[in-house]
Amino acid sequence: MPFRYTTNDMGKTQLVLEGEPDYVVALASSPSGLEDELKQSKWIVVCMAEWSIHDLKAGHRTIKLVAPYSDRVKLGLRLYDYPQEHTTWVPDPVTVLTGDQADIVASEQNGIREVTITGRADASPLWVTFSGGHVVSIRHGQLSDTEMEGLIDQLLEEVGNGSRR
Repeated sequence: MPFRYTTNDMGKTQLVLEGEPDYVVALASSPSGLEDELKQSKWIVVCMAEWSIHDLKAGHRTIKLVAPYSDRVKLGLRLYDYPQEHTTWVPDPVTVLTGDQADIVASEQNGIREVTITGRADASPLWVTFSGGHVVSIRHGQLSDTEMEGLIDQLLEEVGNGSRR
């Protein structure tokens, strides 16, 4: 299903999910801390730069990959604009800051301004897995399906539920 956007009370872009299964949750952008729901159960949180089509596609792929394990794993999708927004909710904020995540080039011609944002493939999205509110793993960048399945395996093994198969 397509993602829809709205603006929250703080003026931040907020993801709205329509028609997605119950195991997929739209998380608030720039929360003040780790949400209580992430302190329960097992979660994969995909933090997508709101301006990156590649990140949004990764979110859609993850929905499909987590589906067979939806009885054991929840998927949180969170938008962000700047990586510093992660420091409020990730217990080890130093791990999530990867420096410059994008190159921004602005040009103006004939009174028309064009801004091009090119994201680094190794910096975004941010993948954080939680078990009972504790971080199991943190990864950056575009992951293959095999790498995403590895995150699921690692998360399920962490909580003693065996392999994902």
